[in-house]
Amino acid sequence: MRSTYEQAIPAGAVRQHPCRRRRRHWPTPSLKVMIAMSTMAVVAAACSSPSPSAKTGGSSSTSAAGNGLSAAQALVTKYENPSSHISITTPIGKTVPTGKTIDYVNCNVAACVGLYNSFVQAATLFGWHVKQLVSTGTPQSVQAAFQQAVNDKPNAVVYDGFSKAEFGPQLSQLKAEGTKVIEFAGTDPVGGGISAAVLTAEQEKIQGDVPAAEIIVDSHASHANILYVNLPVFSIVTAIEKAFLGCISQNCPSCTTQTLDISASALGTTSNQTIVSYLEAHPNINYLAISLANALTPGLPAALSAAGLSSRVKIVGNSAGIPDLAYVKQGQELAVGSLGDDALIWYVADALARVFTGQSASVDGTAPLPYQLLTKDNITSTTTLPVVASDYVADFKHLWGK
Repeated sequence: MRSTYEQAIPAGAVRQHPCRRRRRHWPTPSLKVMIAMSTMAVVAAACSSPSPSAKTGGSSSTSAAGNGLSAAQALVTKYENPSSHISITTPIGKTVPTGKTIDYVNCNVAACVGLYNSFVQAATLFGWHVKQLVSTGTPQSVQAAFQQAVNDKPNAVVYDGFSKAEFGPQLSQLKAEGTKVIEFAGTDPVGGGISAAVLTAEQEKIQGDVPAAEIIVDSHASHANILYVNLPVFSIVTAIEKAFLGCISQNCPSCTTQTLDISASALGTTSNQTIVSYLEAHPNINYLAISLANALTPGLPAALSAAGLSSRVKIVGNSAGIPDLAYVKQGQELAVGSLGDDALIWYVADALARVFTGQSASVDGTAPLPYQLLTKDNITSTTTLPVVASDYVADFKHLWGK
């Protein structure tokens, strides 16, 4: 759920929208590249943007639905059984300097804390020293954290989920000092003081594509009426939402979508009732797509059941939390996507290593991310999230010559 903070849209604001493992040995690098390219082709086929000349209705609509269903099934199958390896294969190839100091500007939710701890593990392999600066997400708090980073004069700053519009003056100061700045889970382009970016809007699209494909498969690409529940306090989820809606529009001509925005202040208080009330007012909706399940699904299945809606509405989530594992296993949630957070934050360490050795880190902002679609059949624990790309430590050590 890492993303850029923005002003939350009031709870209930509605926008209508038409419409981890057996180790695999790769014989050669070229074979792995070819397999990755074929996977990208599947994603493009399932969820590319519609052509300007595309038509709906009649035989064209039937053909589109059939093609969309086949492509969606291929995408779902791939991410139900992801590779145990990371997608980066290019070694650093140079000696990475030790003793670097890094300030890590973090958000203040549990998922962010876990990412920070994993990053420290990676940084330790290089002999780097990491200091955490926590922001609550308010403009004042973000400014204060980055001002502290300026005062610390570290070799690098990593930040998780903020927009440079919130700390522009500090970013200019860091640039003037020659400090390397790595953006994680943001939407700002590289440049202007940002040295590299990981978990970019382009990489985030998979979190919209795969849940959309799951709904297309489950509904047989026919008459899924979907309510997409969003948490717009995080601006990068806009890329996820756009990918989801685009995938549905392209591959399920008879499906419809609507979007319900939930404010951060409603989490754990009125969010579930807001969703229930919307479903009661729109009896045609038969799927709920949850943008950030770890924030939005706790207690939701029980709320649907109490309202007599659980037999009508299926839930497909993204960004799984621990409660989602039991919900899916018990049939209260159809499926939920999960980023491989443990592996993912090591992409940031890899980007820093490349930047510190004078190389481009663009691969870390473009490589496919570790991601898994969790279903009743592949969840093995309801108390621990799976480690996606479970060989990530060995893979990165290989790239780093460790």
